[in-house]
Amino acid sequence: MLVARHALLLALPLSLSMLGVACSGDDGIASDSETAGTTGTSSTSTTDDSTSTTDDSTSTTAESTSSATGESETGTETTGAGATVTLSGELSLMPNGFNKVIEGEVCFVVDDVAEPCTMTNGVGRYTLAGIPANTRGAVVFADNKTVTFAWMLQTMSEDFFGSLWLDTPELVQSYYDAAGVERIDGRIVVLTELSPMQSAGYKAVLSPMSGVGPFYYKTHSGTLDLEATETTDSVAMGVFLNVDPADGPFLFGFEKEGVPCEDTFYGAPFGEVAVPAGAELIYRSYVCP
Repeated sequence: MLVARHALLLALPLSLSMLGVACSGDDGIASDSETAGTTGTSSTSTTDDSTSTTDDSTSTTAESTSSATGESETGTETTGAGATVTLSGELSLMPNGFNKVIEGEVCFVVDDVAEPCTMTNGVGRYTLAGIPANTRGAVVFADNKTVTFAWMLQTMSEDFFGSLWLDTPELVQSYYDAAGVERIDGRIVVLTELSPMQSAGYKAVLSPMSGVGPFYYKTHSGTLDLEATETTDSVAMGVFLNVDPADGPFLFGFEKEGVPCEDTFYGAPFGEVAVPAGAELIYRSYVCP
């Protein structure tokens, strides 16, 4: 989901257990044969008509067409005992996506428990099998060259594809520097994206409001337009800074003329989310009419 971000890859991944997230199960590195194919093409066997696209302004993912079942009181939804799906994709670094995330950790996190987990391979591709179907959670990416990035989503009953361009610490700091905002330890960035990227006239919203923002991307490389009060016809990305995780759970996205966007680009629509332990940035993407 994202717009462009990052720089080089790394060799030693951060462990989510070091970030206060409980890890369960064995990590496995996806092989080239498991994830063979180019960006935008799912390498796993899928049962839905999913598509993925990659441009200079947005990280790609597949849009699935099936709907989720009812939500439980805990926010976890299931269609049957043990039903699981597989997520596959490719991770790149902002701002241009040329550099890949090598040996980065990828985990599905629910209630701060990370299971299953895997690693990206030598070309940045990953296959994460055993994700519970129809479940609200976060795909958390941890790497020495990126911030700890939490992609908030609701899985469905089909396998899906998600290729993202992840923010580097340098890019995140540039948000604060450009906005003239002093960064507070323990606070996070909230990033929300609108598809298609050329969607003008939408306002980024965060409820309850926390921190400072919204700010809007001016370019696909992550430069902020400090005069913008809504998305433009060139890029549609909203940024909130110094958001306090303790103020959550949060509902964030876009609205136009008071009407919120509800359809998500990845997975099924869902409501507010809590910030996973250790996350430095949380992200969601939407499709608006």
